[in-house]
Amino acid sequence: MLGETRGVAGRMVVLALLWGSAFLWVDLALAGGMTPPLIATLRSALGAVVLLLLAGLARQRLPATWPPGVGSRSRRCGATRCPSC
Repeated sequence: MLGETRGVAGRMVVLALLWGSAFLWVDLALAGGMTPPLIATLRSALGAVVLLLLAGLARQRLPATWPPGVGSRSRRCGATRCPSC
């Protein structure tokens, strides 16, 4: 039981360090002259790359259309906005 609690506490410490360090990195980027929109764009791009790498490592296939099920193949007439489809 104690080992399990220690494991949870350790994961919480790692999570807190990762979460808190994000604010430090943003502060440093702002002090270095980066603009907020650039920081947001870079963080989003980095997050997308990490998620794609994780999906690749897990051998997950990405959907052919986004959102899933929406696209020309799922529509009967092929129109973008068709109330009958």
